[in-house]
Parts: sequence; C-alpha cells; structure tokens
Amino acid sequence: MAVANLEPVGREYALTADGLADVTLPATVQVAAGEVVSVSLTAVPLASGLQPFTVSATSSGGSGSVDGLAIGQGGQDLALAITPASQTTGPGVTSFYSVTLANWGDIPHTVALSVAVPTGWSGSLRQNGQPVGDVTLPPQVFNTAEMQLVLNVPANALQGSYPITVTAEADNQVVVATATAVVGQRGVSIAFLSGSDHARPAQQRHMAGACDQPRGVGGCV
Repeated sequence: MAVANLEPVGREYALTADGLADVTLPATVQVAAGEVVSVSLTAVPLASGLQPFTVSATSSGGSGSVDGLAIGQGGQDLALAITPASQTTGPGVTSFYSVTLANWGDIPHTVALSVAVPTGWSGSLRQNGQPVGDVTLPPQVFNTAEMQLVLNVPANALQGSYPITVTAEADNQVVVATATAVVGQRGVSIAFLSGSDHARPAQQRHMAGACDQPRGVGGCV
C-alpha cells in the first residue's frame, strides 16, 4: 500500500483498518512533504468468500482511505461483498455501491437477494440497468455476478452513519454483506444506469445516467 503526502509539510499518518478481514499494519507512518511511502500490510480473511476491508490514513492535515478485498476459499459456497465499505452521501442524494456475488461451490445456485436500508430510505439492486431480485450462478466458469446497489437518501435524513445490508439466500445458505452510508450536509453522485455497450469506431452511442445531489447544491447538468 502507498501513502502519498500531497502537502508542503511532512506529516505523521495514523493507519487504521476496518471491515471483514483481519488486517495487520503499522500504527503510524511518517511521510515527508510531497513524498510517497510504501507500507506493508497483511489481510487475512476470517471466513470463506469475499472479505472487503478499508484502510484509512489520518493526520492533522487531512485523511484518505482505500478499499481492499481478501478472498477466503473453502467452506460455504456463496460469497457476497459490497464496495466501497463506507461512502459519504447527503440528504436527497442517490448513491451507488457495487455488489459482488460469487459461487465457489460445485453445483449451481439460484440466489434470492434482498436489501435492508434505514426507515424512510429506499434501496434496490440492478444488473445491466434492470432491477434484480434473484440470480442463478453456475459453479466454476461464470460463477460471479456484478450488480449495482442504488441507495436513495431522503431529503430529511439526519447527519450520521447508517448501515446498508444485502442478504443472499440459497439452498439453506444465508450470506450477509454490510456497508455504511455516511450522511453529510452536501454531496453529489453520478453513475451509469445501463450496462456495457459496443460501438464501431466514430459511432455515437447513448447511455442512461443519473446525477443527484442535495437541494441548493449546483453541479448536475
């Protein structure tokens, strides 16, 4: 992992990690002005499947974070992950998360999916721009599904951190992944609503998109 100091003065950064993996890393790192320092870390998955985690670097001059993913093999067939693990949003904003579902077993699974969000909020899963409530995954080849979690924060949402949960159920297996939505005063989000597309050279193609933000904040056109 690389820690870059973009300020004109040297900084000491406190390093912390949270998420599903057991991450070992130095407590602090010194970085001179305008320099980049490499930091070694170890991420051990505590269960089978995808185990997302986030590493943060904080100093008196600011903070930054990066998301990682540790993969545990063996045991339960299904694995579920949401990235980023934490995201800042705002009242009246639509935010987007990536959801990855994998089948590490030897048989196909038809997986029922559900989303849990705070009271008064709304959240849905989309695949190639279309709502999705279940996914069938074969074993081995093509055993991973990528989806988008669309989170609508109400205009009257209070500042704070809120849990966002996705649950996958199939063949007596229940897998849960949780992320955090941090509501601030301001924010803006933009994302494609449709899936990938193809075009010949110089051919124009149009893709549906969404740009949302709190009231009174400009920026979307």
